[in-house]
Amino acid sequence: MAKWEIADYLAKLAGFKKFGIRLRSDESNLEMPSGVEPFSFDLVDSLAKARICDVDWDDGATAPDGSKGYYKLTLEPEWSDESFREKRKRNPEYIKTSLDAGLEITDEERKILEDSNR
Repeated sequence: MAKWEIADYLAKLAGFKKFGIRLRSDESNLEMPSGVEPFSFDLVDSLAKARICDVDWDDGATAPDGSKGYYKLTLEPEWSDESFREKRKRNPEYIKTSLDAGLEITDEERKILEDSNR
């Protein structure tokens, strides 16, 4: 399973219905039993709340197939609205993630996104 598929599955399992995900570029020398290294991602939900989510391994968790050991999702505190607005101004990936979550974007953000796709 790819990291974005794991992130999508765990976010849904955590109760998020409509959201956008931006994988972070983590560099780890560790590997979980699944063969995937621990990683983190930014999650933006349909209420315009953003946070970092960490994915690790829990030996005691039950996997969907009933076996022991599965991914564990840790939700970091939400960013402030101001912090998230600043990230959207500086990084088009956050604008795209916001669109994936079903959020409206400003004309200025739309231009930033268009310019980044050229």
